[in-house]
Amino acid sequence: HEGVVVDDDDDDDDTASTNVRAASSYALSPANLASLTPPELRAMLHPHFPQSVNKRDSENCVSSSSSSATVYYELPNLHVRCRLLNELGTGLQRHHDGSALRMISKADRSADASVGILLDSFPGFRDFVDTEEWDDTATTATTTTTTAAAAAGGGAATAEEDVVSPLSREWESAKSSSTVIHFYKRAQIAIADIWAALGRRRGGSTTTMNTATTTKNNESLRNCCRFKDMDLVTTFPDYRVPQILRHVNVMQYTSELANLVDGKVELEKGGADEVSIRAGTVVAVEEIVRKVKELILSNDSDDDDGGGGRSSRSEDDLRKLAKDVSAVTVDWYLWQRGEKLDRANLLEPHHRVRTTFY
Repeated sequence: HEGVVVDDDDDDDDTASTNVRAASSYALSPANLASLTPPELRAMLHPHFPQSVNKRDSENCVSSSSSSATVYYELPNLHVRCRLLNELGTGLQRHHDGSALRMISKADRSADASVGILLDSFPGFRDFVDTEEWDDTATTATTTTTTAAAAAGGGAATAEEDVVSPLSREWESAKSSSTVIHFYKRAQIAIADIWAALGRRRGGSTTTMNTATTTKNNESLRNCCRFKDMDLVTTFPDYRVPQILRHVNVMQYTSELANLVDGKVELEKGGADEVSIRAGTVVAVEEIVRKVKELILSNDSDDDDGGGGRSSRSEDDLRKLAKDVSAVTVDWYLWQRGEKLDRANLLEPHHRVRTTFY
């Protein structure tokens, strides 16, 4: 396959290699990501923006016009986005021989360890807050959700290699600090998306790649992504899930916090209000998961045949169904439901924070 480079020491070995790298001709190869510039990124994305006959004289904007108005489509924080992509390419090259498959294989099919590897390899994924930096009088969140923040604290598994960077000392300290709250939304959703696309699929799949080596490594990729501990991944706390949880009264805000959110006032990044919302979301989803599993395994009246006979579903089927319920699958449902309700203008405003962690 022209976009793939495979390093195999023994061509006769039937074992699939984990050192599979994107060729330099591939636009998103680690080498190209590492050297990507903001103008190149914009030029790459520009064709996918809505176009119009009028062009706005702006570095990061493209415009489209309708019969009544001109709408400008902005790509905010272009330099920050480019820096994070540079970091991704550099980290893959420096720590994983330029191979995403090799990086994933180091986790030994552990989602938790995979999250830890992302965090240790790429500083941009390190989504944590040190509560020692808070002003005690700055919070308007409820006592309940603030207490929930402590329950959401914790660290991820440690990767095999340390990152040599100015952020290393802060990161090593954060992993062991009792005052730091860790969320890791982007790291966790990256691993969950990899699992959903490659590890969760049932049965065999047909590949369009026509070489034996590529087929072997395609199977190696799927095996690496069949994570055995997805239940250790939490919900992905950003803005949509707490929005719908609040809508259905699973989460409640104090009147002060509600006024800020409903008034679309930007909250402080990493402040007690934002952290309380995010931590409350994590705890609430864990409770939903627990309750849904209980309901499934209780095999209540919905599964009874009405005559005292055996359930229409076997215990094995129910256990499999309950096993598939996790914070990840519940998050998917809540997100999709929230998107649908939001498009119909049926949701209250979500909280607003200027951050790269959502």
